[in-house]
Amino acid sequence: MRSLVKRNKMSQLLSFQKSLWKEEGIINPEKASEDDISNFNKTNNILMPYELNLYFKEINGTSGEYDNKFFCFYSINNFKNIEEKFKEWDDETSFKQLSLYMNNSKKYYVFADYQCHLIAYAVLIDENHSDKNNVIAICGDTYKEISPSFMEFLRMYIDDDEKIYLN
Repeated sequence: MRSLVKRNKMSQLLSFQKSLWKEEGIINPEKASEDDISNFNKTNNILMPYELNLYFKEINGTSGEYDNKFFCFYSINNFKNIEEKFKEWDDETSFKQLSLYMNNSKKYYVFADYQCHLIAYAVLIDENHSDKNNVIAICGDTYKEISPSFMEFLRMYIDDDEKIYLN
């Protein structure tokens, strides 16, 4: 029963988010398919948590556009771990340096950024702890956990919670 309530809350949250981005004209018309998610899981040797799976099937980012708050949410095609996401950045960048000393940078997948990468947001995908998918905010070579789950982050984003801005 608890699982059903949680799934209903996730669906309501995603529907609300979808309507906001639709109003702004930035909703991605291409949703992720089962094959897209399956291929992602195989390529990365992971199992995407249910809430992320649902997010990509229902919304799949902001089509590479920034919203009115200046956030860009990525589609499944641009959803990469920290190491992969920043590997091509200039060697001087702090983001690239982060993957060198962060022990589990391959387990954190970047799903959004704020103000053209002033802050990036990544979610933990760890098969050993599939019930835990906390979200970190990354600013340069520092990071901080800001949410215990992806859906909680989305709720914070919708509410414009100051914690997502590292305040």
